[in-house]
Amino acid sequence: MEYKLKIGEETTALEVTPRERGRFDVATPDGVCAVEATAVTPNHLLVRAAGRPAANLYVAEAPEGLWVWVAGRAVLVEDADQTQRRVAKRGGQGGAKEVTPPTPATVVAVTAEVGQVVAKGDGLVVVSAMKMEFNLTAPYAGTVTAVNTQVGAKANPGEILVEIAPAEEEATHG
Repeated sequence: MEYKLKIGEETTALEVTPRERGRFDVATPDGVCAVEATAVTPNHLLVRAAGRPAANLYVAEAPEGLWVWVAGRAVLVEDADQTQRRVAKRGGQGGAKEVTPPTPATVVAVTAEVGQVVAKGDGLVVVSAMKMEFNLTAPYAGTVTAVNTQVGAKANPGEILVEIAPAEEEATHG
């Protein structure tokens, strides 16, 4: 089965051929690799590639894709075809436009303040999930109009923790 995965701004095509339970051949532009994934828990996978340990992954489903935690970093992995369909549905606006956790989490720090001018990528809230901390950042440049959380609060996907009015160039270019 062919997949187009979007990680950050980069899209990669993969051909995945199941061999047996938890084992796959994955073809990338760089070649074919045998991959084995073993579930430790529903959200914790041990992955081996070409017979060698490759990663200790923690995963969480979110409306926009799959959040994968590798070596303490959270990365959003999206199905590029589904992303294109969502963009078309919204009339051409792409990318996440809300500051919301990808998985149930606890707020451990809030750095955003109402009235603060932020650039795309500025840290706003730090949350802890599955014993890892990660930053929720500004999805675009603008001005913080509301902070809807506080340290110690429980936060779930879809709950908007920080609201941002887009800067003029963001509002006109989407």
